[in-house]
Amino acid sequence: MQQKPLSLLQFQKKFGTEKACQKQLFRMRWPEGFKCPRCAHTTAYFHSTRHLYQCQSCGYQASLTAGTVFHKTRTSLTKGNYIVNSLKDLSNPHK
Repeated sequence: MQQKPLSLLQFQKKFGTEKACQKQLFRMRWPEGFKCPRCAHTTAYFHSTRHLYQCQSCGYQASLTAGTVFHKTRTSLTKGNYIVNSLKDLSNPHK
């Protein structure tokens, strides 16, 4: 079942900050908490200057946006999420 897009006001309440968007992306990427893509360890340190999660066990650095439409983009997550939300409305022309 496809979710319908949020109104601008609903979107701003839910995802109005970069931090809120990061939390949502983290939950979507790792619904059961962080899991290292290399060794499957479940504990990581957050590198705030590089915006990476580093596995405590093997040292692998995982980006929150790697493998998503936001990978290697300079667009903020707030703007990117709003664009994706807006496109949901266009994807269903037979409302």
